[in-house]
Amino acid sequence: MVASQELGALGARDGPAVQVNCPVGDSLRSVAGWFVLVGVLLLRKANRSKEAWTILAPLVGVYLALAIGERQLNAYLVFHYHRYICSALADLLRYFALSLAILLAIADGLTIPWRLLRFVLVFLFLLLCADVQIATNEWPFLDAGKWAVVFAVILLLFMVGHSLLQTVLRRWVKPARFRWWYGGFCLVFGLAPLLTLGVVEAHLSRSVQLSSTLEQFRIAVVLASAISLPYLLFFAFILLALRSLLYRERLARAFGVTSLAPEPIVKP
Repeated sequence: MVASQELGALGARDGPAVQVNCPVGDSLRSVAGWFVLVGVLLLRKANRSKEAWTILAPLVGVYLALAIGERQLNAYLVFHYHRYICSALADLLRYFALSLAILLAIADGLTIPWRLLRFVLVFLFLLLCADVQIATNEWPFLDAGKWAVVFAVILLLFMVGHSLLQTVLRRWVKPARFRWWYGGFCLVFGLAPLLTLGVVEAHLSRSVQLSSTLEQFRIAVVLASAISLPYLLFFAFILLALRSLLYRERLARAFGVTSLAPEPIVKP
């Protein structure tokens, strides 16, 4: 007797091989945003330099980190709805990173002196870029419109929090130390939920209430990560701006970050 599992229309688990058709269009839609970014880098005169193409370095790093992190979280959060949420969240973060890269590839053309108008235009641009990616890469649960609303909320929270962070740091931190506090906050806040999960699990590993307590906490960590992880992704682009004058100026034009210049060298 051989055990088998019915797979619906696909047949039995131990039956003959099943041919699955994967149209080329489905694969192209998943990387359409990359074609847009490469097109902007190729066609714009301001991007015809090696320095402009360094925008790909943090973007590739973000994609690799999300691929590794998504795999680990999916293996760790064993229940199916967690797996779906983690995968969908990783996709939304990829859309955010790619939209941010496209924005910085054209940010040299932004000359908006009014902060509120710049805030609104940058928010709408990032939202539009992400919505196009969401619409062309739908998930089997929830429709594209609802996922667009979820992304809009995450993006709005990031934009408002980022503006408040700049305001506080400019008021309480000296310009020479701004870049350290600014980058450090984005890094620590971005990792905070995942680090907290590790600490709590280590503390509860000997507790009889581990399964019930940790299960609820995992859900809270996933939701908190949706708010904090955009800062971690943004930190990758901050590192690029610290090393590149070109993207330091573009980050200032897009987000008003004007204090990332290295400290001047004072000769004795």
